[in-house]
Amino acid sequence: INSDNTELEPSVPPLRARLDQLGYLCERFGSRAITWRFDPICYFDTGQGSLNDNLDDFYTIAEKAAQFGIERCITSFMDHYPKIRRRLSSRPEFRFVDPPLSDKIRTIIALEKRLCTLNIHLTLCCEKDLIGALPPDSAVAPSSCVPSDLLMELYGGRISLKRDTGQRIKAGCGCKVSVDIGSYRDQPCYHNCLFCYANPSSGVCGKGGVASEE
Repeated sequence: INSDNTELEPSVPPLRARLDQLGYLCERFGSRAITWRFDPICYFDTGQGSLNDNLDDFYTIAEKAAQFGIERCITSFMDHYPKIRRRLSSRPEFRFVDPPLSDKIRTIIALEKRLCTLNIHLTLCCEKDLIGALPPDSAVAPSSCVPSDLLMELYGGRISLKRDTGQRIKAGCGCKVSVDIGSYRDQPCYHNCLFCYANPSSGVCGKGGVASEE
């Protein structure tokens, strides 16, 4: 659940609706089974000469997540994949900006401090260099989006604790082995987020249609 920003995520439900969904999931499955993912953190310029980000609603979401009993938050900074640059080729006025490491450190420290007051632990997805540059007193750790140890703790049974070698291990991915049950191409997402690395569609056709990048 990211901040409301129709520039970046034009077709997602309003934030209030997504928070309602979060509450339903926590009530239905238990808050310990839910990890809130605010991802990615984006910096961008819309051609007005000022640097923007998508953190406007972060603390509002965090407070709501804490009320629901959520204990974990995963985040990362946007990766500037070639398909994202191609997606923006028809919008020369808009550009994503990769901030310097020092700015990323300040952002993560600020988020960690706020989440700590809400008893939410902050983790980072595939941000090995950033984690290594954080101050020694930071408790921010690498994330595991497929946490087999937690799954066994919640539901019992025995599943593999091996790292998923198909993921970005060198970048700090902590996911355990799993099996995908869907396809980006066969079950495409129509949210048309500008920063999306997964969906092979660019969304340039507008609402209700997508166009292939490949």
